Amino acid sequence: MDVIFSFKKLVIALISPLSVALIIGLVGWLYLLAGKRTRATVLILCSLVITWAASFNPIGDALMRSHEAQYQAFQYRDDLDVAVIHVLGGGHAESRRFVNGVQMSSSSIARVTEGIRLANLYPDARLVLSGYGGYSGVNKLTNAEAAKIFATSLGMDEDRIDLLTESKDTREEAIDVEDMVQDGRLILVTSASHMPRAMAIFKQEGLHPIAAPTYFLGSDVSERYYPSYEAVQKSQRYFYEKVGLLWIELRAWMNAE
Repeated sequence: MDVIFSFKKLVIALISPLSVALIIGLVGWLYLLAGKRTRATVLILCSLVITWAASFNPIGDALMRSHEAQYQAFQYRDDLDVAVIHVLGGGHAESRRFVNGVQMSSSSIARVTEGIRLANLYPDARLVLSGYGGYSGVNKLTNAEAAKIFATSLGMDEDRIDLLTESKDTREEAIDVEDMVQDGRLILVTSASHMPRAMAIFKQEGLHPIAAPTYFLGSDVSERYYPSYEAVQKSQRYFYEKVGLLWIELRAWMNAE
């Protein structure tokens, strides 16, 4: 399973916009070295255009706004009997330089913080944190354990926290949390860009969660009109999630067959 999981991540990385632009550019340089200037020029220009588009903030914002608009931020409802608030894993790093030896990724910080906010709104609900150790297997803490350290440092009662430390991807997170839900409702917390795919997967596994997206990337107003890393992050994330949604549809079609 680990090999398949790593292979899936590698394939996604290779077909991302910047990787495609790099591959096209390298092929263009090979044509240039072979003396085929017309083909080389076309390919190198295509490479530059893709790179520019992927790093142009208005494009990244427009893509993410349309994608993230499918689910709105969660608003409190007093008619909900919430059993589980499930915060999906989002990555972390470890070092002696960090407080408690752990530094959460930006998306993880947003997800866990939103989970704590919801736990305060629904004091009878369990806070479930999921995520395993990482692709390389060198981390001493799973992402779920790191998230628990962060949550308790913000005042969350550790007696209300349950961990799912073996879940390697979103589908496994959905499968692992199913037995915890029982008769109550499940609130699903993840990044806004990831929410459409996460909701589709949870529904495929027979769950009907309430979406609580956080960490919105798409801005309503693009103030920068020059290439930036933030714009690349948005474009890459949009492409990654769209490919993931296509895979879900393909998987559903194959299962139906």
